[in-house]
Amino acid sequence: MRLELWKTGLKISQKYPFTGLGYEAWHDVAEKYIEKQGTYALKEYNKDEGIKKALSGHFHSDYIQMLVNGGIPLFLAFLFLIFYYGWILIKKNKYIKLTGIGLIIIFLASGFFEYNFGDAEVAHTFFFLLGFLIAH
Repeated sequence: MRLELWKTGLKISQKYPFTGLGYEAWHDVAEKYIEKQGTYALKEYNKDEGIKKALSGHFHSDYIQMLVNGGIPLFLAFLFLIFYYGWILIKKNKYIKLTGIGLIIIFLASGFFEYNFGDAEVAHTFFFLLGFLIAH
């Protein structure tokens, strides 16, 4: 099902490459794109209206969600910030450097399969730890 969501997200991001749809505006157009895409999940579970709600939740990928929400500019700004903070951490002592770079790598890797910014507890923990490491 995630592959279907990712395909749909990429199609939307191609249609709105510079502006995206706006923050969390995906919910407003979800049904149109889901039915147009003809996702496997929708065909398989058409009797269950809950599947439409599940498919319109989010894209289970930080990167695709950013492209849909804000287009290429938001995506590039995100990458810039991550690399900027990574560069700051590289200049720290060995232990903070390893911890900080590890934190960023884990966050980026998990972002392929989950919308971490949509989970407040994950995003808050990441930014708290990142800020703590940069401050020391």
